[in-house]
Amino acid sequence: MTRRLNSLAPIIGAILLAVVSTTLVAFALIDYFRTRAEAVNQLAVQAETSAAQLASGLAIPIWNVDPPQIVRNIEALMRDPKIATVSLATPERAYNFSRDAAGNPVQVDLLPSIEANAIALELPVEFAGRTIATLAVSASTHLLESQLESSLRQNIFGFLLVDLILVYALYVSLRILVINPLESIESYAASISSNTNPDAIPPLRDIRFVGELQTLRDSLNQTLGLLHSRYLELQASKERLQLATRAGLIGVWDWDIATNTLSWDESMYTLYGIDKKDFSGEFDA
Repeated sequence: MTRRLNSLAPIIGAILLAVVSTTLVAFALIDYFRTRAEAVNQLAVQAETSAAQLASGLAIPIWNVDPPQIVRNIEALMRDPKIATVSLATPERAYNFSRDAAGNPVQVDLLPSIEANAIALELPVEFAGRTIATLAVSASTHLLESQLESSLRQNIFGFLLVDLILVYALYVSLRILVINPLESIESYAASISSNTNPDAIPPLRDIRFVGELQTLRDSLNQTLGLLHSRYLELQASKERLQLATRAGLIGVWDWDIATNTLSWDESMYTLYGIDKKDFSGEFDA
């Protein structure tokens, strides 16, 4: 029997794996962008609230020209790792705070450029109805995005793991309920086509057939039963014909006009006293 080059099982498994993986990764990305948008909005609200509280707390120290208290108030806000820079411009001097390479708050002369995705706020510091300073605060989304990206990688890994488990379970179910029965039917059909004697055809493998496959198996068994009965009838007719021709000294021959050759049965060789190996089969002979 000529074996097929490609099995159905790995093809279906690969399709399932690709479809389910793509779907789960798409859901993970959608959830990431939704969560990121919500987290950025929440960070903006928190930064605005913190900046407003700092502006309120700086009013009296600025009015009293109390630099140590001003620095302490700004450092208290910088304890929040999401706050990237704080700049306070008073009539006396400017207070600029940023972060070093390790992420620690430091006071600097000039502030570095604000990140592209940073949340920047600027509000006045008022006392007794007068604006006495200007406060600028920027909040970085870098830490937030790092946390979200780490969560996204974990989610994708988890989804892919679940995907593999689901696809494997589906593959095993498909193998048991569909592929194995189809392979059994394929082998059975090949045996039928390669054997002229129905008695020599092995039975279907003892595996589970469900639904339409069970109907197909029953149809094949019914077809084989009909073939077997026809084979037995043909054998019986052949035997009766051989007995009749032998008893009546009758030979049966066939002439293929296209090839100009003769075919004899055993009685013809006996009647003409010719050995079968000496007969050329040519009509002129």
